[in-house]
Amino acid sequence: MTVGNEPVPFVIHRQPQQFGPAGQLQYWYMPPTELRGIQGADAELNFESIMLCRLLVMREQGWEHDPNEQCTFLLAYAYREFCRSKSLRQVVRDSFLPRGWILRGPPLPSSEQDRLAEVCTAHDRETIRRELDQILGHQPLSRAEEVGFEAAFEKWLGIGLLRLRKDGSQGLQSWLQDMRVWMARYRRNSKTSPVVRKFVDYFGYQTKSAFFLCYASFWRQLIPWLAEHHGLDENSRRLLSLWHYQNQPVQQERVKEILIPEGTAQGIVDPEVGLASQRLWRIRLSRVGMVPDAFSGQVLSLHPLTWRLFSCNRLCDMLGQFLASPRFTDVTEWGSANDCPEYWVMVQAIVESAMLYQLALRNYEDRRQTSNSRVRQNEVVIETHAATPVTNTIEEVNRQLNDNFGQCPECGDLLTIARSRRPRRGARRILITMQCRGCGQEFRFYADANELRTLFPESSEGEI
Repeated sequence: MTVGNEPVPFVIHRQPQQFGPAGQLQYWYMPPTELRGIQGADAELNFESIMLCRLLVMREQGWEHDPNEQCTFLLAYAYREFCRSKSLRQVVRDSFLPRGWILRGPPLPSSEQDRLAEVCTAHDRETIRRELDQILGHQPLSRAEEVGFEAAFEKWLGIGLLRLRKDGSQGLQSWLQDMRVWMARYRRNSKTSPVVRKFVDYFGYQTKSAFFLCYASFWRQLIPWLAEHHGLDENSRRLLSLWHYQNQPVQQERVKEILIPEGTAQGIVDPEVGLASQRLWRIRLSRVGMVPDAFSGQVLSLHPLTWRLFSCNRLCDMLGQFLASPRFTDVTEWGSANDCPEYWVMVQAIVESAMLYQLALRNYEDRRQTSNSRVRQNEVVIETHAATPVTNTIEEVNRQLNDNFGQCPECGDLLTIARSRRPRRGARRILITMQCRGCGQEFRFYADANELRTLFPESSEGEI
């Protein structure tokens, strides 16, 4: 497509999907696992194109010299330095499970469905936000952490902003190089305090959220192009505009009342604790701050809950009710959600999908902890689980082994076969060396020979 008279290349995929009353729609997307590690030619191209598109939009709108826009651009570009960090996936749970695990999770009990329906039909956005925070593990910062982290965050980002404004792209690259040094110093040092590690994760998640904003901006330019060149129908357009969108934090006044004893400058006290005989002055403090959106800066199309939702006809039907609703535009453009019951049905579908994802993630983590495995440096001993035999192709072998051995424990990307050792006659175990597609690290697995034969045809065993 063309943005600001400049070509912007990209690679996207299309998947037809049925959404009940909205019909069969065309879902266009970028594979989220590729953008997680920014590995491979397609992911590199898309990352650079997303950032180029954001820069062109800034120029077109006259935002090129706006400090806030420059800070967002800096943070988004720095996402490349943090994207493989496993700790970021603990700030808000969004780890992609091995293929099949996201779909193999247990169903949601009917009692839980009823409870979530009650939460969503109450139309209380704050309650829904707390529900999603609990499901996805998002823990707000304490007041002390918030003050300290904001000061350190502004210092780190301020250095990058000064260099960008002074030296342009060369200053940006200089700041990113310093960022790599800082990350190596704090993240890999066993003596780093937990508070500093938490700040590094906080900073990294801000880069992630900023990149997701640029990603959403890219799709805002792309959707009209798809409608013009690929005949995107109205409901498909609604789906893409909703699923590739990032909600923004809202400004909110936080009010707190404190009690100060008369005649002293020292005590801010709780009247239940003491000083009951003293005269107390009640003071009302207010502070205007930014409250995170309900999805903590995430984009639905980049979160694994999407694939759980798309795999369930009932949840797709619930989403389709809103996509086909005549009130869709009123909600998305004017915020008139209280008068649109279909909107809250869609919210319920998203919250249920998040809960189903959490259950699948919990089952996967429990299985990893209780499986018959031993970790010695990079050597893992695992007994595989039987599965249906597949054809003897390297792609199928990789898929089956990855389903059984899981993701790379370092970066979470997929593992592929690097080499294997043919078992001796009568041997019980087979040594398989697998390499991470993302970080390149190798891991050795001893698979039970008898169970391995149930994974693949007999003729394939010596050719793995």
